[in-house]
Amino acid sequence: MGRKRLTIDITQEIELDLIQKRFETKDDEGLYPFSTSWEWLPKNSGEKDQAVSLTVDSKNVSERFLKNKRYNPNRFFYSAFLDDFPWAVKVFAQALKTICLESLPTRSISDSLRNAVGEFLGFCKKNNLPLNDSLDCNFELFCKWRSYLKAQRKLSREKARQYRSVCRVVERISGTKHLPAKFTMPVYSYDSPEHLPSYSDAVMYQLISACISDVQQIMVAAADFEFFAQGLLGCQEELGIYDWRRLPKLFLESTSFRNAKVDGFFPSPADKKKLNRLGEKIFRNSELDRDGFLNSVPIITSTSAVGHALLFKRMTEKQAPRVTHYCLFFFFF
Repeated sequence: MGRKRLTIDITQEIELDLIQKRFETKDDEGLYPFSTSWEWLPKNSGEKDQAVSLTVDSKNVSERFLKNKRYNPNRFFYSAFLDDFPWAVKVFAQALKTICLESLPTRSISDSLRNAVGEFLGFCKKNNLPLNDSLDCNFELFCKWRSYLKAQRKLSREKARQYRSVCRVVERISGTKHLPAKFTMPVYSYDSPEHLPSYSDAVMYQLISACISDVQQIMVAAADFEFFAQGLLGCQEELGIYDWRRLPKLFLESTSFRNAKVDGFFPSPADKKKLNRLGEKIFRNSELDRDGFLNSVPIITSTSAVGHALLFKRMTEKQAPRVTHYCLFFFFF
């Protein structure tokens, strides 16, 4: 079987190499020379033949971008922290450039690496932590950085991503002249909640029995309601003016039942007005129905039945006055 032959455009390949800075030779330790901006063609990107550029200096960015409300000055860490950490910004920029030109990541990954380094240097400046040479970049410093991230109110995976991005940049220069003393990075674990202890078989069967009992009660109540609703809606008898059955019938007619599901349990504002007017008439003209209505719908409802309290003009338990309220009234008056 013959070898597959490919046609290569030499001119295009040279242009791509120039864009990706491959003709920028590495030093003896495998690092590209320091610069504040660079560009490359990403490996796995939907936009083919489109170069990605990255800068760590705000001087290379337009003023319009700098005036944006979402602008974070820490992302351009070279210009933001050059006066505070002159050694760190140059070394980290060189490591970041080497990572980008070696692995050719997408724009989002490279932005994530740069922003994480900026956040790390901002943490060091905020807490007055020295970072003047390789001796200051040690295991203890990254333990503090890890504790700081764990205390932040962010997503656990976002904090872990920031921590590992900085570790990746530092590990790239570890063992070189910039950071000759190698050290193991502290492990960052996700802030996952503790697992609930497993319960015994006896507790499990009690839960199952309670669930079955609740389901049976709901099924019985649903069957009773279905029987009542069908009988009321299919009633051919002409109900009296003050017949209490007119109230639930009007309520059922104003509620949408489709495919055994209640799309809107509470009526519309216009239907509520009809219910209220009809309820007032029945309440005023029928003592027997009034007593039955008061027994079915108490004046003070539970706190969980807020919708019913609004519908039937009732008060919840929190809204009802108590003895302490009257004591304060008599105390002042």
